[in-house]
Amino acid sequence: MDWPISAADLKYVILATAAGWGYGIIFQRTGSIDASIMTHFGLNTTHFIFFTYPALATVLS
Repeated sequence: MDWPISAADLKYVILATAAGWGYGIIFQRTGSIDASIMTHFGLNTTHFIFFTYPALATVLS
């Protein structure tokens, strides 16, 4: 990895940090790691269905 970190990489670092904090807050409030896992799964599924898959379908057609 080149140093200094690029602006695009910094965006992903900030996004991943915010997501981690969010999953941590969910865990603290519910006391269940399952709730954090399901939230992560739901977010990934939503992203795949509404952002990744339509872009992929456009490229493949």
